[in-house]
Amino acid sequence: MNRRIERRRFDPPRNCATITMRQVLEGREPILLVAHDEDDHGWQFIGALDASREDGRVACLEEMVRLDPSVLEVADLPPGWQAIRHQRHGPAAGPMGPRRKDVESSCKVVHSGADG
Repeated sequence: MNRRIERRRFDPPRNCATITMRQVLEGREPILLVAHDEDDHGWQFIGALDASREDGRVACLEEMVRLDPSVLEVADLPPGWQAIRHQRHGPAAGPMGPRRKDVESSCKVVHSGADG
């Protein structure tokens, strides 16, 4: 397996800061939510949805890809959108569309902007 970190479709440089959680960095939780912020085009890589503010951490994009290379599958996520999966190694985001509550796959993509 090639250990080199590929940038593929991520626009920011590999050393750009991202938001994540202590539990994700420690390998205790998988990345279940990837968000591409609309306001500053930043990225968030979140594990459990009930994390506290104290669990927040800053990590470079390259480290997040190293921890879970499957995040490259949603690297082209537009600003204001997020990809959610229900389990580690679940399928990556399918076709993008407006927010829907009836998505059956183990990963869904939703727009988090005001018009969605």
